[in-house]
Amino acid sequence: MALVKDETCNAMEQTSKAKPSVGPELLQLFWDLADNDDKGRIAASVALLSILKASKKKDQKESELNYTVQRLVRGLSSSRKFARPGYTLALTQILRQFKEVTVAQILKEAKEQLRITKQETKAEQGHIYLGQVLGYLALIQADRLNEASKEEVQEVTSSLKKLSSEKSYLRQICYQALAEMGEKVPKKRFAKTVFPILQQELAAGMEQCTADSLLLLLKLSKSQPKVINEDFLKEHWKFDKLINSKNISFLADVMMQSTQCHPVIHSVCVDIVKEMAADQDLFSTFWKEAIDDTLLEHHQPAKKYLAFHLVKQALHTSTSVEMVKTIMSPRLISLLLKTLPDKSKVVCEASKQLANDIVNWAIGCQNGDLQLALLTSLLSPPGLLRFDDVTKTKTVATISQHLTAEATKKYGELLIGLVQGKKDATSLIQSKDRESTVSWAASQLRSLVTTLATASNLDVQLNLLQFLFLHAFFDVQRKEKSLPHAQSGPCSEVLSAQSHRAMQDNFFKALNNLNTFNPDKTSQKEPRTLEYIEISYQLVLYAKKVLANSSSVVPVKPFSEQVLLSWQKMSEEVEKIHKKTQKCSKLGEEHAFELLFVHLGLQLLVDEEAVSDVLKDLHICYEKSCQRRKKGKAADGEPEWVEVITEILLSLLSQPSHLVRVVVSSVFRMLCPHMTTDALQLIIDVLKSTGKPEEEEEGPLDFKDSEESEEFGSGTEASETLEQVEEDEEESSSEEEEEEEEEEEMEEDVDENFKATVKAALGDAAAESDEESDGGLSDSAMFRLDEALAEAFRSRVKGKGKKMQKEQQEQLLHFKMRVLDLVEVLVHAHAPAGMLLEVIIPLFGLIESGSVLKPLRCLAERATHLVHVIFKIKKPAADNNLQKESLPGFVRDIIQYSAKAPNVPHKDIASACIFVLRVMLGLEHSDKPSPMRTRSHTADVKNHAKEEEKHLEEVVNVIKEELSSLFEKRDNRLNQMMFHSLLERQPILLWPVAEHLLSYAVNADIRVFCRTRALSSLAAMINKNVVQSIGEDKWSSFSQQLVSKLTESLVNVSELKPRYIQEAALVLVKYLHSQPTQPLPDSLLTKLESLKSQLSKDTRKVIQRVLGAKSVNRKRNMQDDTGGDKSPKKKQKIQGKNGVNAVEETNGTSSELHENTTKGTKIKKKKPKTKNS
Repeated sequence: MALVKDETCNAMEQTSKAKPSVGPELLQLFWDLADNDDKGRIAASVALLSILKASKKKDQKESELNYTVQRLVRGLSSSRKFARPGYTLALTQILRQFKEVTVAQILKEAKEQLRITKQETKAEQGHIYLGQVLGYLALIQADRLNEASKEEVQEVTSSLKKLSSEKSYLRQICYQALAEMGEKVPKKRFAKTVFPILQQELAAGMEQCTADSLLLLLKLSKSQPKVINEDFLKEHWKFDKLINSKNISFLADVMMQSTQCHPVIHSVCVDIVKEMAADQDLFSTFWKEAIDDTLLEHHQPAKKYLAFHLVKQALHTSTSVEMVKTIMSPRLISLLLKTLPDKSKVVCEASKQLANDIVNWAIGCQNGDLQLALLTSLLSPPGLLRFDDVTKTKTVATISQHLTAEATKKYGELLIGLVQGKKDATSLIQSKDRESTVSWAASQLRSLVTTLATASNLDVQLNLLQFLFLHAFFDVQRKEKSLPHAQSGPCSEVLSAQSHRAMQDNFFKALNNLNTFNPDKTSQKEPRTLEYIEISYQLVLYAKKVLANSSSVVPVKPFSEQVLLSWQKMSEEVEKIHKKTQKCSKLGEEHAFELLFVHLGLQLLVDEEAVSDVLKDLHICYEKSCQRRKKGKAADGEPEWVEVITEILLSLLSQPSHLVRVVVSSVFRMLCPHMTTDALQLIIDVLKSTGKPEEEEEGPLDFKDSEESEEFGSGTEASETLEQVEEDEEESSSEEEEEEEEEEEMEEDVDENFKATVKAALGDAAAESDEESDGGLSDSAMFRLDEALAEAFRSRVKGKGKKMQKEQQEQLLHFKMRVLDLVEVLVHAHAPAGMLLEVIIPLFGLIESGSVLKPLRCLAERATHLVHVIFKIKKPAADNNLQKESLPGFVRDIIQYSAKAPNVPHKDIASACIFVLRVMLGLEHSDKPSPMRTRSHTADVKNHAKEEEKHLEEVVNVIKEELSSLFEKRDNRLNQMMFHSLLERQPILLWPVAEHLLSYAVNADIRVFCRTRALSSLAAMINKNVVQSIGEDKWSSFSQQLVSKLTESLVNVSELKPRYIQEAALVLVKYLHSQPTQPLPDSLLTKLESLKSQLSKDTRKVIQRVLGAKSVNRKRNMQDDTGGDKSPKKKQKIQGKNGVNAVEETNGTSSELHENTTKGTKIKKKKPKTKNS
């Protein structure tokens, strides 16, 4: 909003004109003092003081100083939003540092500049009154009343007293100023000058006391104890102390009256609370009578608003647990439970603000006992364990996450005691429902595992996980001193099956959270993974102790002998691996096996059938990996160990568990250096699968966008994060029994419906079936009956088939999303270039699928992100197993694949081809040659360069062949824009394609549409950098062909399409603006000139550019012929270390191909001409 200059500003400008000695810098500072930023106003004030001090040294102090004081006093009444605080600040600082500015001068200026006349409106009068108050306040805060005369002090006091009655909003600030005078004015002078004016109000007593009077009395009783002494208070106020237990009701009444200035909180209320907080016993009585029974019980929202504000203030002054419990009273908790979830309540927003204030205080509090007292107050009656659920906030969750280390430990012990049913815990947090209490306590224990306080304390994390594990799978029968969490014996009440499931769910969720927990918010995941492996190992040792104490601890569900044997073998293997990993500081395959063994071992206790076989395969796989490292190679026909473990990881990913997903990703990250092509193929097969039997596979692109796919779910539903889906599935697994019962009831309903369908099919025969046999029916009736029954059964089977198909599609979608996690890990782990190439086409398949089926859009978005990450890799890792001879064929595969996937963006297809080129030309020997091998290495480099040139030529031939197919065959489905993007981004490497495009552009046998597209791509390839890079010989040869063929095509053909003419003209413009070696024939120019009248405006503009560029080139040639600069033009060439000439992209983007060329690259750049061509 524009800043409008008011009358005050106009007066300022007039004054500045009358003061020519005042510099513009000083005048600008008066505007800066009204800046809306505090720092800006402070900086302007400092600058103003600096200028005044400098002028003081130059004997110019009187003019500038007086002018400044005059403007500042006048500006105190400005209506601009931030002018008053800025001007008050500057005036106060001037009064402090320039003693020559007297009190009398300020009072005089205030009378002259801030006087009330009949011309002002009520609003303007209010601004002037406020300016007067601020002027007096500046005198008080600058400590200038010490040197003022008696008359001046009395004038300030009387004026403030009078102004307090002019406007209601001035009353509190005036009394604050009067109270501050008690601190600034000397005691003797105060008693003689100030007190006589205030005495009548101060001696009015309780009957006539207001909030302002009480505020003044409280302040002066501290600053002027000899004037407002005990005798004075006892005489006029009946008590020698204002704050005592006998006048609490009086103080409550004053606080109630102070709400007249709502929503402004009167400062007397805050002062009363601070005074009461000094005496804990007095505070409890005051809080109950004044806050709980008065303010919180009142029906007016303003009273509750004041109470909420005082709760915030009281928490900041609390020093004991008792005070916190007093503040967080049952009445306050009940009010919060009622108002927080109900938006219709007037105080709902105030309640939310109070909840935020409580949380912020708890976060900033460093006293764990106070934090715990606050937390238990929210959870104990009338509070609820589900406080957050009822209030729709995260109050309890946020507080518990920011407890101190001491409070976290105590809170964890409290929760453990709550599960065990200990009296000291149940007395603090009371709940009638045992199962809900245990379930809630388990969730709280889970959240404590990953708090900021426990992040660096593995012992606390392990202690909580051990308790969750013990009560998830076992019941404690008797005390066992050697076993943690069994020392106190069994729980007061045996945990139910539902409670055990809750403990089990939260145990695995805690492991999941711990695996992904990163308190430092850094990208380094290895240290956290090492800590997670260490905690997992300690859990295995604890579980081993638990299983060994079978007399004290009994499994909830007895474990079979097979489970116990598998567990024992797993634990022994883990202990062996852990001894090896302790010597390694970096993550490796040993850590991967240890983590996988531990996870499968824990899963063994839950699902024996699903894990037993996998665990056996993992044992074999680990043995093979050890043998592989000793012997070096696997036996013929035997799969590599990494292939087996990849199969294991994929089988685990089929489980709908986020913990499994995280563990598999962590394991795979550690195994990436050992990945093989066959192991990668297992992942690719999953991405390509469609969920149908092999004999019915239609391929990843053969979709039918039928109604069934719509039933599968909309794109929005499918875009839901997989983590949430997995969490929902994990939570639903704890309610399997209830769902099974519901399914049985549904089946009964379905059976009834099916019976009705069958009866309708039978017709009259249904009624007779109970009484008669079917022998009375004729053959034709029997046939009709058979057909009706068959149709009824077919419809039932079809309905079930659709439902099963939909579920299978959902499972496959989620499975592929999880498998993409492995692809992402592989990409970020700097996988060899060959593996990156292998995943490109499968990812394109997912992109195409997502464009066809809405439910697969989330899969397509993820795949799109991954291919973009691959294309942005600066330097693909070298791959010794990659055969460069196959790369031109891979380019052909990508181009041909684009015909099958028309919905894959053409830019991504072009980027994939360029990525192959980068891999093909960027491969080099990583071993540096020794001095003795330099000559032989140089020869190797030359041979390597020849091979690269050969492969590049093959790629060019592939592109030529595909372009020929595109131009010649009508049924070709290739996207010409893909070729256009590819040639535009890499014109130098693919320059031989230019002649190919030219030949098709002038071929009359080719469709005009294709010829036009050929010209468009050709125009995209021509520019100055390309001309300088390919060399004069190649450019000269191409120029001759270009001019002659285009001239023949345009001049000799009578009928031409406008679009074709426009693209041909663009090619000529590019040619003329580059480095024309052949002049354009007059016949061509005449033809173009004649066509202008028949063409559109855009095409005429392009032709005019050709004619204009031609005339410029003629002038330039004439200058060169008359002795201009004839020095040969330098070429811009990039000579690769391998001998392959390459150049940068010329369309303004960075070179994708040669941004990662070798260190031996040499670049010769030509300085651009200053003359515009």
